[in-house]
Amino acid sequence: MNDAVTSPDEATAALEALHAATPDHAAEAAEGEAALDGDALAEAPPAEGGAPDAGDADSPEVGGAVPDAVLPADAAIAASALAIATLADRIGVVLPKAVAPGEVEEGAGTAADGGAEPTDDAEGAPSDVPTESGGAQTGQAESAAAGESSQPTDLTGVSDAAVAAAALGVVAAGARTAVPPAGAEAPGDAGAAARPIHALPETATPEIAVEEADSEAGADTQGDRAADRPGEDEGAGRAAALLGLAKGPVRNPRRLMIAAGALVATAWLGSAIWTTQALADGSTVGGVSVGGMSPSEARSVVEQSFAQSLAQPVTVTAGDKSAQITPADSGVSVDAASSVGRLTGFTLNPLTIIDRLGGASVPAATSVDSAALTRSLNGHLDELSSGTVNAEISLRGTKPVVSPSRAGTGVDVEASVSGLSSDWPLGASTIALVEGTTSPAITDEQAQSYADSVIAPVLSAPVTVTADAATTAAPATGSLTLSPQELAPMLRISAKTGELSTTLDPDALRQAVVAAMGSQIERAAVESGWTIEGRADARPRYVAPVDGLAIDTTALSTQIITIGSTQVGSSQRAVVLPMTSSAPSSTTAEADWGIKEIVGEYATDYYEDAARTQNLIAGAAALNGKIVKPGATFSTNESLEPVDAEHGFTSSGVILDGVHTEAFGGGLSQIGTTVFNAAYEAGMDDVEHHPHSYWFDRYPAGREATLWSPEKDVKFTNSTPYHALIQAWVVDGKVHVRLWSTRHYDVSIVSGEKQGYTPIRTVNRSGPRCEPYGGGEGGFSITVTRSRKAPDGTVTEDTLRTTYDPDNAVTCSGGGAPAHPPSAQAGQSQGPGPSSQTSPQGQEAPSGGSSDGPAAAAPVPPAAPAPPAPQAQAAPPAEEAVPQPTPDAKAGFGRQD
Repeated sequence: MNDAVTSPDEATAALEALHAATPDHAAEAAEGEAALDGDALAEAPPAEGGAPDAGDADSPEVGGAVPDAVLPADAAIAASALAIATLADRIGVVLPKAVAPGEVEEGAGTAADGGAEPTDDAEGAPSDVPTESGGAQTGQAESAAAGESSQPTDLTGVSDAAVAAAALGVVAAGARTAVPPAGAEAPGDAGAAARPIHALPETATPEIAVEEADSEAGADTQGDRAADRPGEDEGAGRAAALLGLAKGPVRNPRRLMIAAGALVATAWLGSAIWTTQALADGSTVGGVSVGGMSPSEARSVVEQSFAQSLAQPVTVTAGDKSAQITPADSGVSVDAASSVGRLTGFTLNPLTIIDRLGGASVPAATSVDSAALTRSLNGHLDELSSGTVNAEISLRGTKPVVSPSRAGTGVDVEASVSGLSSDWPLGASTIALVEGTTSPAITDEQAQSYADSVIAPVLSAPVTVTADAATTAAPATGSLTLSPQELAPMLRISAKTGELSTTLDPDALRQAVVAAMGSQIERAAVESGWTIEGRADARPRYVAPVDGLAIDTTALSTQIITIGSTQVGSSQRAVVLPMTSSAPSSTTAEADWGIKEIVGEYATDYYEDAARTQNLIAGAAALNGKIVKPGATFSTNESLEPVDAEHGFTSSGVILDGVHTEAFGGGLSQIGTTVFNAAYEAGMDDVEHHPHSYWFDRYPAGREATLWSPEKDVKFTNSTPYHALIQAWVVDGKVHVRLWSTRHYDVSIVSGEKQGYTPIRTVNRSGPRCEPYGGGEGGFSITVTRSRKAPDGTVTEDTLRTTYDPDNAVTCSGGGAPAHPPSAQAGQSQGPGPSSQTSPQGQEAPSGGSSDGPAAAAPVPPAAPAPPAPQAQAAPPAEEAVPQPTPDAKAGFGRQD
């Protein structure tokens, strides 16, 4: 059998066509077995010359219609037929070919030649008739069936169709050798015993039966078995005749070899079919592992793998010059179907099948767009060559002028593209190009032609742009007419890819359109979301998403160039303004946000100070309407930024390193404290907050926070499955913050008693910036516990442990301003310092000392302007140098409370 690949469909078609030209051998085989069992077939009287009586009604007419062919249902039968014929070819056995009714068998003479025509008995079985020369047809048939051949069959040029024909011949031979000739003796005679007996198998599965040593007993057994199945269908009879050849006597080595070959061929054909359906372990395509995959899976993996690798830039070199190109953008691709097909295409070549079963490796099939690769290389001529100059087009007023080109040395683009198109080096990071003369990508002729056919016509007359009110966001107030003098400065002539192209500057074009038609023709995209006003009776309002509309400057540029180059000198050159829509990034439906009720709110009092109040109002406005997504973390500092005059903030009092001064945003710690408490009440996760060094009585002890950008922030995470909307406003001496969402937690908060009270003391400082201070609250520690119950019943607790320093009084050596009473300075924050930091365990070590005396239980009266009377256990006030404030207070803005 040759190595030409024949698909299963082609083989099936060949079997059907060839089988249609053969007689019904299954019926002949069945009748032959019945005759061997003693059921003699009815024979018609032989006509003159040994031919059957032409008038016998039961005899098939020579050359008549061939019965409909029925192919075997079991694929293994067809496989066995192919295997027997193939092996017979290889070992040199000449198989009888299929003979259609009316044909003369090869080797038998015609009546005119002195030979005997083959005749059929009453049931269509072939007869052995002596020839005029005294020879016997039977002898020739037996000799052929025995495989006696003068020389082995030459396998050269044997096609798959020829093998199929030979297989059908095997069927015919089986039928003829199983049927006794007309007029023969009973099956028990010596002649019948000498002929091989072919038993019908129990199933259509190929098998080799071991014949009994006693051939006569075996013949009886086979005959009985055939008699028990008179109703066997035609397909089974044909299969039986075929397999009978494989069930010859054990003592016949040739038939054993044929039977063994049938099994080998069955496995061979099965393996060939299997390799079209799956890929063996270890199989690779261009280095990509596809073992154990189906063909479709392998195609997907190969496509994805090479899509990623071809998207990575590679270096191309020409001598000492180099540039980088991206293969995928240069017309290089991998044909995944063809690549995998190299491992799954149907073939009967045994070497190919064995290679596939062991895990074959094949190269990937690449495809290169020569034009795209040429453009890519031409775009890098300045890097890959020396002295190469493309022809260029410039404008002198409204007239195009061409500058000549010049060839150089370096990369030979044409030769390089030719070589790479047939063999692209997949996986290579560096690719050597062919060196030689570098021709310019744009010649003088090409540039002049482009100038005459595109540039000059575009600038030959004005172009008018009108707007369609149905496509713009709002009706235009007019139209735009661009004269050649206005168009010329907008023209951008490019040769970047080795090809000339022209566009209009998009920014200049848009400005001209908006100036003539009005900015209302465009509309920004509106994201879905929520808005709320900053007042107590306001409720959230859903904002539906709206597509944006903008001038499509790219399309407008193309339209102007196209109409300008095709309608030369026309005064009616007009285009309609193209618009492009942009979808908003958020289109979440109203019900999916979960914003429907207040889940946490808090309010804190503030004292009147114009600058500080202005900062509080600006800060609340910056936070109002912010939305925190589920799982997201909110930062107060980030939401307030930028803190500058442009955004409504002003300079107000802060404490920097213990020194009273001013900075933008003074007082915003009150915003941070109110945000912290609203989120704390809602059950949000506390991510970051920093208590003040001193406690101010307008805040809840242990539940307040300071801000100091960027070191100190107030952050919380939305640990619910719903969005949270922040509402903030300032009114009537209070700062308000609310969180709108869907209630997720049941929250309870318990504050403990103040413990470890530390009275204030007097600190003496000196320096021109020293400012006396009458003192504030004493120091103490407090614990706050919050319990949250989730919908599933899970309860979690978190504890805040805070320690405050005493807000000591300050005196100044050498004079200074009068001491500020605590009522005027109450609630001032201190800059960064270890005393204001709460440890992970909630413990804080105050920087100031504490007294153990009983008199320390009560704080010093806050209104005393003079230094307090010395206590017996207290040390004299220490003199401290006044720290200098941070040079750039705005860069690291502090927050005064």
